[in-house]
Amino acid sequence: MAWADQTIQPWDKDEDMLLNTFYTVSPGTEMIDSRISATIAFIRESPIFQGHFPQHPVVPGVCMFAMIKEILEKQLDRHLRLSQCRNMKFLKMIDPDQHPTIHVEISFQENEDRSLGVQARLLDPEGGVYFHMTGATYLVKNTVHESV
Repeated sequence: MAWADQTIQPWDKDEDMLLNTFYTVSPGTEMIDSRISATIAFIRESPIFQGHFPQHPVVPGVCMFAMIKEILEKQLDRHLRLSQCRNMKFLKMIDPDQHPTIHVEISFQENEDRSLGVQARLLDPEGGVYFHMTGATYLVKNTVHESV
């Protein structure tokens, strides 16, 4: 079977992919209006760090992106799917041994078509930016069975 002939099934399950296996969210997460502020702690024993990289662990970029989506889903109690992202920048590596906790800032706007416009940043304890994205649009699904 050729790649183009394969049907890709959506990953629709209730569990989070990384929460509590790669990172935890510290108590005190706040959502005020359309802004979310959270502190996360990395689970250094995660198998992800064993493969990326054993002697010098670094948080993979795709995990940075996924953590933002998961935190947003938890706070809004909705399932989301990324539709587009105009600008995503990885500005410096996150070494979980040097910074076992980081800060997450997410702001969002609900659009008339039920999508969410999202901006987010991952920050070190001194306020330096590891990662930021702007112009991201997420499609909203209220249940796992609702089609987007």
